[in-house]
Amino acid sequence: MKRHCIKIKEATMWYFSWILGVLLACSFGIINALWLEHTDAVDQDSIK
Repeated sequence: MKRHCIKIKEATMWYFSWILGVLLACSFGIINALWLEHTDAVDQDSIK
């Protein structure tokens, strides 16, 4: 019984860290896209 609980705990921690990594990657992609949009807008304003 105790051994079974340890395996569930390890699996839960693994999934938790995996979800955190995916969320971090998604947030990095969103921030990168926002930065790209901002720099394009600044470049277009400087051309005019």
